Amino acid sequence: MAADAHITRVQKVGEIITVAFLILFPFAASAQVVISEIMYDLQTGSDSGREWVEVFNAEGSSANLTDWKVSEGGSNHGIAAFQGGESLSSGAYAILADNPAKFLEDWPAYSGLLFDTAFTSGLSNAGETIAVGTLNNGTFAPTDTVSYQSSWGAAGDGNTLQRAMVSGTDFTAGAPSPGTGSLAPSSGVSSDTSSDSETSTTTTTTTTTTSANTSA
Repeated sequence: MAADAHITRVQKVGEIITVAFLILFPFAASAQVVISEIMYDLQTGSDSGREWVEVFNAEGSSANLTDWKVSEGGSNHGIAAFQGGESLSSGAYAILADNPAKFLEDWPAYSGLLFDTAFTSGLSNAGETIAVGTLNNGTFAPTDTVSYQSSWGAAGDGNTLQRAMVSGTDFTAGAPSPGTGSLAPSSGVSSDTSSDSETSTTTTTTTTTTSANTSA
């Protein structure tokens, strides 16, 4: 009986330590998903429903993106699987599209991970703040925040804003490469998968980010 009581006390202490750790270090329990590419202003036709954000899993473990949120325009938007499943593997990319069906019309050869989300009135052509993260006790906890500006480029010229390094927050304009890139996960292993099914190749630079959201 004494041994059983001791084991029970040890288990309870372990549970308390685990809960305390998750409260103090909420991101330790979630992968480091970062924004890797932004299509906010298309060159031809209407932007409506055709804007998208690419994300990259820089952590060593997979992430179920349906448990994540996109914070934009003052709202935390849900993420729903559309193509390729729910799990984003380490070193892989995925597309979060305002309208996945329209995205596939623009990119019919895309076969990688594709998720449905929403952007408040569309992504702003002037620039705004976008963040990805999870809910921690009902509070949005971002793992990455980007405050892009049209002065960075990709303003209706057919290009997208692309990240060159996971550790940086600067973006440069370049030809769209949805689902592919050259970012490397935290382990240092180069990413050669796109959205869990293609070959990856993307890029970064460093810009100042803010936590305040600006409506589209």
